[in-house]
Amino acid sequence: MKTRVVIDRLRDFQVKKEIRQEVQQIEGELSRLGADSSLISSPIVFFNASTRIHRLSLNGAFSLLASWVLRANQQPVDYLVCHQ
Repeated sequence: MKTRVVIDRLRDFQVKKEIRQEVQQIEGELSRLGADSSLISSPIVFFNASTRIHRLSLNGAFSLLASWVLRANQQPVDYLVCHQ
């Protein structure tokens, strides 16, 4: 039984690592694009209060994808994060 728990934890760790790497890769590409300074609009603010107890929640994924779409179109985006 303990072996199964260890294997499950290792798989979970690997999946989280892969997700982090994919997110970092996309974030890097979007950072290279940058925001268009000629846009008159203020930054769009994203706030995600998800606890993310297990991997990436659906709400967290939606927020992340929506912000990426805006950033890919060079719209300024700010993130608010709750640390408690």
